[in-house]
Amino acid sequence: SEIHGTAFPADAPHGRIIIFPVYHPAVITHNPPLRKDLEGDFWRLKEILGTISPL
Repeated sequence: SEIHGTAFPADAPHGRIIIFPVYHPAVITHNPPLRKDLEGDFWRLKEILGTISPL
């Protein structure tokens, strides 16, 4: 997919949220070359989570 690994800010009833689409982890059993994409997505997610203030 073209949007995996991209953060999308959105408004929810309880406030601002981030939507971060990723491949389902089982994708690597069916398509092993996507493993690097999935790992990269999770590294980006870790970076994003590090910039968010705790509740």
